[in-house]
Amino acid sequence: MRLYHTSGRSLQEVASDLGVTTSSLREWVRRAEVEDGSREGLTQDEQEELSRLLAP
Repeated sequence: MRLYHTSGRSLQEVASDLGVTTSSLREWVRRAEVEDGSREGLTQDEQEELSRLLAP
């Protein structure tokens, strides 16, 4: 994700260089942004806690 943010290159170009799909890289970037607080959403820890609280 850092490579995408610091390279100044398009998501497609970085994904191609890494040998992954653009949609996979896009999801990883979004997930990383949630985790570092720069995008709204539940972090992985918050998702796990919510799952535990909602489990029967």
